[in-house]
Amino acid sequence: MSNIHLFAIVSLLLGCICFFAFKYAKQRKFSGLIVFSLLLAGLVLRIIIAINQTGFSYDIQAFSAWADRMYQVGPSKFYSPDVFTDYPPLYMLVLYLVGLLRSVFQIEHFSNLHILLLKIPAIICDLVCSYLIYSEANKHFSQSRALVLMSTYLFLPAIILNSSAWGQIDATHTLIVILMCLLLKDKKMIPAYIVYAIGVLLKPQTLIFTPLLLVGIWDQVFLNGFQKKNFYQNLLGGLAVILGMIVFCLPFGIDSVFKQYLKTLSSYPYASANAYNFWSLIGMNWSDQNTKFLFFSAKTWGSIVIVLIVVFVFLLSRYLKNNQAKYFILGVFITFTMFVFSVRMHERYVYPALALLLFAFIYKPTKALWVCFTGLAVLH
Repeated sequence: MSNIHLFAIVSLLLGCICFFAFKYAKQRKFSGLIVFSLLLAGLVLRIIIAINQTGFSYDIQAFSAWADRMYQVGPSKFYSPDVFTDYPPLYMLVLYLVGLLRSVFQIEHFSNLHILLLKIPAIICDLVCSYLIYSEANKHFSQSRALVLMSTYLFLPAIILNSSAWGQIDATHTLIVILMCLLLKDKKMIPAYIVYAIGVLLKPQTLIFTPLLLVGIWDQVFLNGFQKKNFYQNLLGGLAVILGMIVFCLPFGIDSVFKQYLKTLSSYPYASANAYNFWSLIGMNWSDQNTKFLFFSAKTWGSIVIVLIVVFVFLLSRYLKNNQAKYFILGVFITFTMFVFSVRMHERYVYPALALLLFAFIYKPTKALWVCFTGLAVLH
């Protein structure tokens, strides 16, 4: 049995055990020390794995090189046509801190401590997301059940492996999406704009969830008893956030940042990049996205899918109405549909659905949602 099959079995067992633990949990109260201890255990486990696994070498080497370059040349000279860079400005500032610490403390390249420094931002986001699950669940269930849900996410193999073993930063992107959904649920539009902007500056994949923000604007600005004051507040708030993004990018050079986004969004021009989706199913994994399928190229089909997603998200939002789980369920729909039918999808791009499903379960605790969560945990 390979490790991957072992992790899948562990995920299945964890999903089943936690479901019954949640179902039969007694009404008990625990001290904050229990929550802290669980989070500490999750952190220690991740640190042990992180220092014993180099991670995906291509990305780890890239993160290391970008961290050093940011520290050495600064933002103004960072983006260059002669140097491969594949991430937007905000994450480069995170890597600047890694480069600074490595230089100040003379940490050897790719030593255990250096690898841990490169992985720690995503690990921290794992813990924050786990705590948010506990915090939200504690408002709706007993503390026992809230601890079960937090532990489910905290110790899920797919979550641990992504940040601690593989060294990817999907956890940062996922945390942004969760925060945006929470703010939209609570009708806090301006903070939602800010979080969305932070996400775009961290990872371009945040753009996938633009329909969520559009639904929030439609609900809270136009449908919820339209008022001119509310409209202008949101308009000015949105423009202020856009201006803030521009100001933030100034040290890097607006032109350089714009070119970087275009370059990143057009990278990996394949029907599928190892995603277990429709295109891989029909044998088009790593096929050029311009390859024809049923009269159109895969790229054209991908564009059609994006348009349909926007339409169906709005239709689905009308059906869900004011359900607290609304934005999380819409987020799951966007994630799955994009992953399965759009082009240029990597194997990791379905990852945010794990957290989204668990949050949806908090507000709508049905067996169907838990089955979906556990099934995705096993498959992913």
